Amino acid sequence: MPVPAPLPSDLRIRPSRDADLPAITAIYAHHVLHGTGTFETTPPTEAEMAQRRADVAARGLPYLVAEAEGRVLGFAYCQWFKPRPARSALAAGSSAAGWTSC
Repeated sequence: MPVPAPLPSDLRIRPSRDADLPAITAIYAHHVLHGTGTFETTPPTEAEMAQRRADVAARGLPYLVAEAEGRVLGFAYCQWFKPRPARSALAAGSSAAGWTSC
């Protein structure tokens, strides 16, 4: 099992910005193509990722990035869990990271 990379000393978590979308899209595409946690088979386009981010923001929920040395290393967001009345107060979080240990 690979050893996790140490966290960069200047790592910071901040709200995402439009300028982060290329990095967010690339990180997510990697997980779509090489993982199983997204339940998607085709990576979404940058426009689709922008729409997803806008949907989260429109609900007043967080969409964050992890950044170090001016580079987006990962992202996380919260979205309502399921559109069912009994679950109206539940939200689920998702995250993806793009840094690795070399």
